[in-house]
Amino acid sequence: MAESSNRRVKVKNKSPAEKNGGEMSLDQLSSEVVATIMTKLDVASICAISFTCRSFRVCAQDIFKFLPNLHLLKREIAALMEIAAPIDRLGRLLLPNPSLRSLKLDCRRLNESSIDYLLQPGLLELSLRNCFKFSGRLLSEVGIRCKDLRLLSISLR
Repeated sequence: MAESSNRRVKVKNKSPAEKNGGEMSLDQLSSEVVATIMTKLDVASICAISFTCRSFRVCAQDIFKFLPNLHLLKREIAALMEIAAPIDRLGRLLLPNPSLRSLKLDCRRLNESSIDYLLQPGLLELSLRNCFKFSGRLLSEVGIRCKDLRLLSISLR
């Protein structure tokens, strides 16, 4: 007759920090934790870290989907310029946002192609500064896409 043995095997689950020699990488944080941290940052900082990896970009996109106001003026744009070509990537972050009511941008690094991701249907206030690279198409598109707009401010410098 075969004997059955009841052995207890002790298994120790290592934490992510223990697996990496005591260090924990940011990409090991849950998306909820990353999103909570990002909500404490200003818009320029969220944009800056969103360009570092895909998981941060996805979290930033989720945050931007619900922002009622997005203001990227001179100070914020200057902070973004410290990163390689961030304005080119801004379109990835500005997904359709039904909550966006106010948009203020310094457009000195933008061009006509930016119109497609800047103009959102729910906008009530739109303030664009340094629009010297834009043509009359900008006004035409504002009229077509932003039917509820109450305040429009466009400056060339």
